Order: sequence, then structure tokens, then C-alpha cells
Amino acid sequence: MDFTPFPTQQVEPSGPSGGSLRRFADAPRGWLTGIGLYLLAVIALLWVPIDNPPFHLSWEDYAGWKFFDAWVETPSLDLIFGYSDGLAADSARGPLIGPFLWIGHLLGGVGYAPLRLAVALECAFAVPLLWRVARKVLPNEAAILTAVLFALSPVWVFYGRNVTSTGASALVLLVTMLGLLGVLEARDWVAWRWPMVLLAGGIVLSLYAYTPARAMWPMATVLLLAAAAIYRSRWRMLVLSAAIVAVIFPLAVVVMDLLFASPPNAGRALDRIMHGANEQILGMTPESVDTWLREGNKGTGFAGLLRQNAGDLVNLLFNRETRPVRTDYWNAHGRLWSVPFAIAAIAGVGTLSWLAWTKRTISPLVVMAVAAGLLVGPVFTSLVHVGRLAAALPLLMIMVGAGAWGIGTAVATLVQRAGVPFSSAVFRWVPMGAMLVFALALFAAEGAVELGPTRQALEVDLMSAEAPYSRRLGVAIALDPGLGSEIEHVRMGAYRLGLGDGYVFTEDVRAPRDAGEDIPVRYLGTLVALEAGMFDKPCNTMWFVQPEVEERFLDAFAAAGCDDTSDVFILPR
Repeated sequence: MDFTPFPTQQVEPSGPSGGSLRRFADAPRGWLTGIGLYLLAVIALLWVPIDNPPFHLSWEDYAGWKFFDAWVETPSLDLIFGYSDGLAADSARGPLIGPFLWIGHLLGGVGYAPLRLAVALECAFAVPLLWRVARKVLPNEAAILTAVLFALSPVWVFYGRNVTSTGASALVLLVTMLGLLGVLEARDWVAWRWPMVLLAGGIVLSLYAYTPARAMWPMATVLLLAAAAIYRSRWRMLVLSAAIVAVIFPLAVVVMDLLFASPPNAGRALDRIMHGANEQILGMTPESVDTWLREGNKGTGFAGLLRQNAGDLVNLLFNRETRPVRTDYWNAHGRLWSVPFAIAAIAGVGTLSWLAWTKRTISPLVVMAVAAGLLVGPVFTSLVHVGRLAAALPLLMIMVGAGAWGIGTAVATLVQRAGVPFSSAVFRWVPMGAMLVFALALFAAEGAVELGPTRQALEVDLMSAEAPYSRRLGVAIALDPGLGSEIEHVRMGAYRLGLGDGYVFTEDVRAPRDAGEDIPVRYLGTLVALEAGMFDKPCNTMWFVQPEVEERFLDAFAAAGCDDTSDVFILPR
């Protein structure tokens, strides 16, 4: 069958057309809606004070290390534009959120608040962008509801202000979706050009996004080829689009590798890009699989991990055995949404299918197919949690908005046909209003969750209380050398963000030069250097020592001829 693409404006004549950027620019109501949704997103992201909690969550310690390394201390195009494993841990050095973090750091200094604020102001653009995507398949009021529900989602609020690329990856996904749906709608080459630019740009940007967003590359290729078989009158345009998408991703990887890797190795780059630090099943060994199986799992090996992940996904979708996102974002119990959202999403499957059939367009089916792919993808990784489902959340909200609108429209139609002496419009808005109430309730409940201080937060509290009284040679931090340099750098990322301005971190074990009013902080291998007699002037330095190496440190401290331990502080356990 050769479907005829159904233009967005025919779904809701009063809404802005998705046909071109110019028509959107000429529609004041469209701009006002977009600005209003952006402001709503900012309010939602900042509802809980931006410095709450005053310690790292979800890899912010890693992100702090990578950001300061690539953008502040030793700025390098290789570090900024080089390919990554697509993990949240190394995302802050890339161009997706790095420039915003740099501006936040420039204007607000060192700390969680300025960096989180910078990320939040960037990620807030995802809400009006979702509205634009939803308008491709839904009436305007349903698209606005979709965007509002997304803005109030605790998962989005959590990651939209987190100093990693997890929240910003939604921007990449939505840009790619906007381009993909635009290409599917385009009836001629003129209308095809800008959507194709958006689609190709989103695919390239996904190289700097959290790994789930990279799944758009194979899915877009397959969906465009499927569309070419359906829209036979435009098969050349769609096959060309699929070819561009298929080629541009590996081509971008190869180009980045040639420009920024040392030494270049395109094969290694593609392997790293797709395996995500071996947290995807394809990159795992049988031994590494077993480390992810929880106690009580009835399966073993790869099959056992798939079964465990599938069960976790079902539990998250239907809100079984879940806890607040802020406390359990890192495991399989962090709450995705509440049960009414799952019910509305199921209804949305029917609504979108009905729209696809009656309007003779595959765009609603494409939205559901991409959402399904983004949901299933994490099942084939080491662990299913809300962070890995965050990329699917915008499209899931389209299904929720479609379900609420579809139920309301169906009820209003039945009421009108039955001759009930009430305005059918009232019944039409009830389901959408109910979803908004559920969203506000969940938003308020999750926002009220208080987090207790972590061990590193207590360590920072001790440092910030005592370090200002350090002598001219400043502070040294002695950690267990067995942790390795990477973990020590990560710990310093957390310390630096927690302590804020007024400190200069250095890996040099020699006595620091005049740092002005800033307090020098020596780290990385300090205990080993002290034991080897290579740490310069240890007796005149204030020490903060990890309790696991307290005895070892005191022995080395005494061997260096230091007998005054009044400036030695053991970090909390």
C-alpha cells in the first residue's frame, strides 16, 4: 500500500504546521507556546534548589574530573572532540554539555550549583522540542500535555539538572526524531532538505551523547528503508535518506578518530563506540556477565542476565517494587512513573495506531517503534535502570499524551451520541486533566525526598572546616594507592565540586609555589611519595588521610621526621 503522508496541520488546523521553520517563525502563538514550555521546564528543574544535594549524584564526580581536565586545566581539542564510550561518566568533556558547563564555571565559579544550573538551562530546551515532535502526530492540546507531563517527570527533573550528558541526550534524540519525521513527511526535495540536515546532525551528535541515544542510527536506517517500501512514489528520496544515515555515523567516527585520536585506529573506535565499555552484552565475557547477576536469579549466563533485565523492565514500566529516583537512580528500583501513566501509554498505542490508519501516515507508528527500541535496548546491557530508559521517556510521554487524548475523545464522542445534556468537551478534557494531577502529585512527592550525606560529603565537610587553617604549603590528601589513579581523580572531582572556589588542585608532590589566596591541594600518589621520601616538606602540610591507610600513613609520616600530628585529619568512614 502506498500511504500518503498526512501533514501535521490537518490533525489540528489551529496549531502551527510542522512543514517548515518559516511557518513556525510566522506563528506568534507557536513561539509563545514554546517559550512558555521552556520556562515551565526551567521552573520544574529548579523547583528543588540547584545545590540540593551538596554532593555528587549519578557520576557527577566522574563528570567533574573530566570537565576540569578537558576544559579548565589542560584544554584540548583531542579531549573535547575525541570519541568516547558513551558513558555518563566521561560525558562532561564532550561538546554536548561541555560548553554550557564552561560558561557556568566562568560565571559561577567552582561548585555543583553553577554546573547544574548550566545543564538545566540547556536541557530545558528538550520540553518545547518534544512539543514540536509530538505535534507531528498529535493535536496541539495533546502535544502540549505531552510536553508538560515530560517537564514534570521526576526522571527528567533528576537527569535534566545532573552534570552528565544523560539529560542532554534527550535533546539529541528529539532533534533526530524531528528530522526523521520531517523526512517521512516530505513530498518533494525542497521540503526534504532541512529535515535531512536535522536527522544527519542528530545522528552525528549522538556520538557525544549517552549510549542509548546512539541507537537512533540503526533504527532510523531501518525505518527509512521500511518507509521506502510503503511510500513507493518517494522511494528514491527515502532510500537516499537511509543511505546517508547509514554512512554518516561510521564516517563521523572515522573522521574524529583521524583528527583527534593518537594513534588513529578507526576499527578500535567503532568497536568502542558500539560496545560502551563492555556494558553491552555483545561486548561481555561469560565471567563479566556473572558479576551482574543478582542473588536469587533463577537463570545463569547470558540467558539469566536477559531474563533478569526483562523482569526489571516490566517492573519499572508497571511501577512494581520501585523507590524514588533520587535514592535509587543507580539500580533497577528507581521509579520511572506511576501506574496511571502505564495505563495511558497502553491506551496511547491504540490511539496512535488509529491515527496512523485513519490519516494514512506511518509517523505515529515510527514514534512507537523508536520508543520500543529504546525500551528493549537496555535489556541487552549489564543493568536496566531509569538512566538507561531516560532516552525513551520523551517518546513514552507522547504515548501517554496520546492515550489521555484518545480516551477523552472517545468518551466525548459517546456522550455526544448518547445525547447527555452536558458539554462533550468536559469529558474530553477529564482524562488529560487527570494525568496532569497524577504528574503533579508524583512531582511533589519525589521533590520532597531528602537525601542523607554520603561518605564523600562528610569528607568534604571536614576539609572545608579545617583546610582554611592550613599553613602556607596547603593541603595533601592521602588515599589508598590500591584504588588506582582513575578512582583518585574521580574522588578529587567530587572534592573539588564540593569545596568550591579557593582551592588549587595539583598532582605535583613538590612544595607548591605561591598560589595567592587559594589553598593548594596536593593529591595523586601522595602516600607512595611520602613513603619514598619524595614528598616535599610533609611536616608543614595539612593532611587528610583515608581511614583505610591510617596506620600506613602514620608510619611514613613518622619516618619522614614529622612528630606533630595536629594537622593530620582522618577522613570519616
